[in-house]
Amino acid sequence: MKQIIKCDYCGKEFEVYQDMVKTNLVEKMVWCPYCDKELYLDLYMCDPEKNKDCKKIDCFKNGGPCYATWDREYAKEPVNSKNVWNGCYAPI
Repeated sequence: MKQIIKCDYCGKEFEVYQDMVKTNLVEKMVWCPYCDKELYLDLYMCDPEKNKDCKKIDCFKNGGPCYATWDREYAKEPVNSKNVWNGCYAPI
């Protein structure tokens, strides 16, 4: 899965693949290849039933710590960007 990111610092766009993203429990970040600045990606509360791309190794459904996805398509509905939960946009 890839995502096109526009750097907040230099304004250039670049492709980001899942394996390029540094992750902890509440943040996902990537470095801009042009200006080498850290960029934080939007996270959404994951709906594991929709997220067929995930292997669910760390999924909360299997007792793991992961509740988030950076792909809006796999977010739990409805999404409310003003309601942030555990570092991600949460359903209302």
